[in-house]
Amino acid sequence: MESVDRAHDREQREALAAAIERHTKEIVDRWLKRVRVDAAAENVPLTDLQDGVTDYLSRQADLLRSDDTLDKTPAHTWTDVARAHALNRVRLGFDVTQLFHELQMLRKITIDVLREHDVVSERGTQVERISQLSEAAINASIASYVAFRDFTARRTEAEHIGFLTHELRNPLSAAAMAASQLRRPDLNPEQMRLFAILDRSLDRLRRLIDEAMLTERLQAGEVESRPVDTTLGQLFGDSIDLFRSTANAKGLELDISFDPATHVRADRMLTMSALENLLDNAIKYTDQGEVSFAVDENSDEVVFHVRDSCAGLSEQELRVIFEPFRRVHPKRPGSGLGLAIARRAVEAQGGAIHAESVIGVGCHFWFTLPKTHH
Repeated sequence: MESVDRAHDREQREALAAAIERHTKEIVDRWLKRVRVDAAAENVPLTDLQDGVTDYLSRQADLLRSDDTLDKTPAHTWTDVARAHALNRVRLGFDVTQLFHELQMLRKITIDVLREHDVVSERGTQVERISQLSEAAINASIASYVAFRDFTARRTEAEHIGFLTHELRNPLSAAAMAASQLRRPDLNPEQMRLFAILDRSLDRLRRLIDEAMLTERLQAGEVESRPVDTTLGQLFGDSIDLFRSTANAKGLELDISFDPATHVRADRMLTMSALENLLDNAIKYTDQGEVSFAVDENSDEVVFHVRDSCAGLSEQELRVIFEPFRRVHPKRPGSGLGLAIARRAVEAQGGAIHAESVIGVGCHFWFTLPKTHH
């Protein structure tokens, strides 16, 4: 009995797939007329407007002929179709509501056309099948649209800030050159003090510009990760020890604990950028006690921990701490970019970064990277 039901189900699905293919042109033509009016897209070329719609119908037919359970169709089966259509809609300037409406309209018109040709009834299994497939397609398309829209916005922002920071480099270089030419060996103590202030200020401006440029490049996905199989000893070298003097100058202990032979797959520049920003933040905001850096590993990942004994962060502060220009301690020096850089540097390598804190006890930041298997 079960095999008979399965055969009947397959026949129905094949008939529905064939009907969709047979009536695709009619469905698309009717859909275009409605969408051009509903989306106020009369001036959009038809080829641009219908781009990807035929692919949705073709993918529906393919899925109907497959052995997949329609209500549990994997999301990735729609990925290529949804990405192409969503990118087109972002380029055309459609908002997500218009995208949702046009795909809902495609579902309705598909059912209407098939009903008129006596392929489906008012309510029945075939209509339910179309609705299930359409829902999966809509979910995938909206997810792709949001990703493309956000990426486009980040890229535009990065271009603007990149232009600004580039323009700032020229007067900064001119000021540094002028300062070096004015400096003489016979300066009196007051003049030396003023030049020291000028040097520190120029250096801080240079760091701010570099941080802003790196943050926006990471935001826009313009920094390519080039991971290699290495060990922690090769990855860090003596770099972390340089933070001891900074910590000691504040009366802090910096405890470092890791096995140099631990294997990891990492991009050295990105990993060091993330770690240095975490250690710099921990030392900057800890006034007494200890800062520690430790590494442990599990079967798949290497986990990097930075702990401190600062005043701590609230739940609200933890929710925004990795966003660019979010400074939870405005009276302290800094750009508010360090943790944003750390997050993007880790995520660019396929890792993840986290934070937790207890008020009055301190903070714990940690990030993960893939482990090299041997």
